[in-house]
Amino acid sequence: MEVLVVEDDRQFATYITSLITNGGYQVTAVESGAEALVNIAQKKYDIVLLDVFLPDATAMQLIPKMKELQADIKIVTMTGGDTAELEREVRELGIVFYLSKPFSPEMLMEILRHTCSRLGPVNGGPVYQQSLVGLEL
Repeated sequence: MEVLVVEDDRQFATYITSLITNGGYQVTAVESGAEALVNIAQKKYDIVLLDVFLPDATAMQLIPKMKELQADIKIVTMTGGDTAELEREVRELGIVFYLSKPFSPEMLMEILRHTCSRLGPVNGGPVYQQSLVGLEL
């Protein structure tokens, strides 16, 4: 499964990129909305982990553009500026999950596993492989 991390906090981006990579996923990390759009235009991603507030754009500006480039892309937003109004506004754009920072590594990995399982065997990834464990052949 291909994951794009869009996070301007380098330390946090390095941390979650390492976590996701160790979970068996392919990860690309970028620091801006502009970089994210260029990457999505050039490569198919299954999931985007998107910081809501970036220096050059907000998630509310980026999500419609991302979906225009890849209609089936799954987007998980992350924010430290959590309010009910913000969550409602972002959810209305069709994200799959809204994460409030800080969040646990276990929560992030569970969201990735759940989303990966919904993608099915074509996109596979670790969850698809794990789902074969225990099956009688």
